[in-house]
Amino acid sequence: MSKKHAAVGPPEEDGQMDMSPMIDMVFLLLIFFVINATAITVKKDKNITMPNASNAADVKSSNGCIVINIYGEASEGAKRPDTIPADVIWGTDEKKPLESYEALREYIKGLKERYENFNKGGSEYEIRLYLRGDQKALFKGAREVIRAGGEEGVSKIIFAAMPEKRGN
Repeated sequence: MSKKHAAVGPPEEDGQMDMSPMIDMVFLLLIFFVINATAITVKKDKNITMPNASNAADVKSSNGCIVINIYGEASEGAKRPDTIPADVIWGTDEKKPLESYEALREYIKGLKERYENFNKGGSEYEIRLYLRGDQKALFKGAREVIRAGGEEGVSKIIFAAMPEKRGN
């Protein structure tokens, strides 16, 4: 080796970076955030015709919502899913009937405990009842849900309503 090469050192390598792993990581992060950031919506039972209200607004987040459908008594014009018997007043957002007041309380209690466990894990879910009553349902069904929620320690209540259609 000549003195010139010894003083300069070994020839330098190409200074370009391989961007393939960086691009792979960006796509993985993008997929992760898209999957985890999808909006959780409140499931709607198409068999319930909700009342209209002039100041109705969508729920910003369904996290912490305990959804209860109120069917009321099977009266004329009341529509029900095939899975809900005629004598059942309440149902869950999965269209499962709550056949007694005790079943209603257990459902509220179970979801409340689940959301409280999420809160212990760092999430901040505001626990609230989300009542979706049919236009033809009697208020006594909602009153019993409110009472059951109060007995289980849930005091915030949202009454679902459709926005009123405004004429031109």
